[in-house]
Amino acid sequence: MRAEFLPASGIAVLVGTALARYETGAADWGAAGLLLAAVLLIHAGGNTANDYFDHRSGNDAANTRFVRPFTGGSRMIQRGLLAPREVL
Repeated sequence: MRAEFLPASGIAVLVGTALARYETGAADWGAAGLLLAAVLLIHAGGNTANDYFDHRSGNDAANTRFVRPFTGGSRMIQRGLLAPREVL
């Protein structure tokens, strides 16, 4: 799920909530918590779908020379840690 990138999405929710609190003097903390959970799950799901479909298309297998911390996905399938069906 490339969890190290999830804070990027979470920070946007937290900043938006803080800004709403600053501008209005109130914040719906329950809604903010649900939004934070939803954003993190959507981000993680998008990363997982990207890994699966890059595997199916052959893009991850072809990307062997340029694997860097920010490219090439999680490589969970390519390393045999999870089967494609498990990622799906």
